[in-house]
Amino acid sequence: MSFPYYGVVSSLPFLSNDFSLNRLPISRNQLKSRLLSLVPEDREQLWVIVNFHEQLYAITSYTDEQVAQMIDAAAGQISHPRIKELFEADIAILVIVSALRQRLLGMTPVLPSGALPQQIRRNWQQPDFGLAARYAWIPEVRGYLETGQVQLLERRMDEVRWNYAVQISRDNPFTLEAIAAYLARWDILFRWSRVDQAAGQQRFDQLVGEILQNAY
Repeated sequence: MSFPYYGVVSSLPFLSNDFSLNRLPISRNQLKSRLLSLVPEDREQLWVIVNFHEQLYAITSYTDEQVAQMIDAAAGQISHPRIKELFEADIAILVIVSALRQRLLGMTPVLPSGALPQQIRRNWQQPDFGLAARYAWIPEVRGYLETGQVQLLERRMDEVRWNYAVQISRDNPFTLEAIAAYLARWDILFRWSRVDQAAGQQRFDQLVGEILQNAY
């Protein structure tokens, strides 16, 4: 157990999986402040993931090629084995949903590099790319995609990411990957907190629709 990790993890407030929260228990600036006790190399690894998600959701008109390049660029900057593993697991649902959408549109696969995209390419004609045993949620999200249930799709994607991050935190407490998992959950809550249940609903659906490139 490394003391800097223990100190940081212990200082982070509990995050509820309530996506309707309007105010998070800790701000972005407070988070950055808590991470200052980490060595620069560790902070850099964490912010690769944070910056990736910020960039991904800041602009909703990226092409599939651009998203694939962003994923490859971020993965190339991560040297910590466990952080790389967490990042790959975190973006797995994004890669799979992108592949499902591309196939629905009759496209050839435009995916990042890596073992998962390779398997998807090899099993392109199979309904769930031969991955349903590993990712039990694929039939559900495929159904949401095919029926155009945008908000349910987005929520389920974030639930999958959330559950994996919780598992990492439980299995590896007081580690750098536990901190990375916390940041992943914070990112999910932050994005949902920006969705106003009344005035913002239309804009939310528009944003998600643009992310999925109007596949419906």
